[in-house]
Amino acid sequence: MLALSFLLLIGVSLIAEGLGQKIPKGYIYFAIAFAVFTEWLNIRAGSRTKAKPVQLHQPYEQAKE
Repeated sequence: MLALSFLLLIGVSLIAEGLGQKIPKGYIYFAIAFAVFTEWLNIRAGSRTKAKPVQLHQPYEQAKE
């Protein structure tokens, strides 16, 4: 999802510049850096929580005719 967001961000900025809009590169770099930092925090938070796996019940047996 993060890679798709980067591609969309870069694609939109290229299209906008092609149409004559000037987008400061600092905005794009900040958005990318913020997304990477947020993902890094998400990965670190996920590695600390070690939840137990879900225990499933045994499958039901078919009624014999």
